Amino acid sequence: MIRVILLFCLSFLIACNGCATTGTAVNAVHQNVSAAVMAADCLDPVEVHNVPPFRFPIPAQVTRHHGCQGVDDMLVVLWPLEPSRANVTAAELLMLMYIDYENEKAPDTILSATFIKVDSFDNEGTTVQAAFYELSETPRVTEEVEE
Repeated sequence: MIRVILLFCLSFLIACNGCATTGTAVNAVHQNVSAAVMAADCLDPVEVHNVPPFRFPIPAQVTRHHGCQGVDDMLVVLWPLEPSRANVTAAELLMLMYIDYENEKAPDTILSATFIKVDSFDNEGTTVQAAFYELSETPRVTEEVEE
């Protein structure tokens, strides 16, 4: 019986090992992407959407950049709070909502996102978090209905 309990506890600890992560893992293809470089060099986003805190769990800004830091099409979610698991999840939800919105507008393509990393920079004394996603479009495959 003790072995079963020990095995259960060990399994629980192994399973929760990933629970502490805040999404700061780096996609190896774009490991040089950084929030500080984005704030200094990527000053012309093609889209900017502000998300007020009373309509969403975090105050955020969603920006889309073309050709920023070697990424052809990049979505960045910015927020001024800590990079807690809940806040990173809220940023991911904003990314998913953006993808859904864009996919509804484009009947011929499917937009998808690949997580790059979460990074931070200082903006006038406030630490700002940035979640980076690489966007890619693929043609939408439609099935023809036979009559």
